[in-house]
Amino acid sequence: QPREHLGLMGSEDPLMFHLRVLLDVCQAVAYAHSEGVMHRDIKPENVMIGRFGQVYLLDWGSALALREHPNRVLPLVDEPHRSEGTPAYMAPEMVQGGVLSERTDVFLLGATLHYVLTGRGRNVSEGTGPSRWMGGTEVPAELNEICDRACAASPAQRFPSVLEVVDA
Repeated sequence: QPREHLGLMGSEDPLMFHLRVLLDVCQAVAYAHSEGVMHRDIKPENVMIGRFGQVYLLDWGSALALREHPNRVLPLVDEPHRSEGTPAYMAPEMVQGGVLSERTDVFLLGATLHYVLTGRGRNVSEGTGPSRWMGGTEVPAELNEICDRACAASPAQRFPSVLEVVDA
């Protein structure tokens, strides 16, 4: 029997609810990476919560293959491709041109976390990181640090994988 109104899926804390949803999105992205696919357009508008509380990551139309596969249908990440994405969430290498990798999706997840924390896209916010959650309370320092590391300008300074974001 589906719940008629999921609300916060049993949580009274809106921040914890949104973090749980984001962790589910991270798991979907980690699975895609394990299958050799990067998303390239992770953002809140591409996350949907189903009737039973299931979390979906939508719009895989910008996805790229991270490695060669015999049945490959996606363009390979190191082949020429159009720059695509949503400016408020895009990693520097997506805008300026550069090597795309799993760490590009890590940036996008960090930018989505920034939105969860502030209500604004990472690339349209002032300063280097969130300080107040959109609910008005201070953002926990650990979440600030995770967000800032995931959104480091240099891919080498970001978490090496989505699973390390989840662990953090």
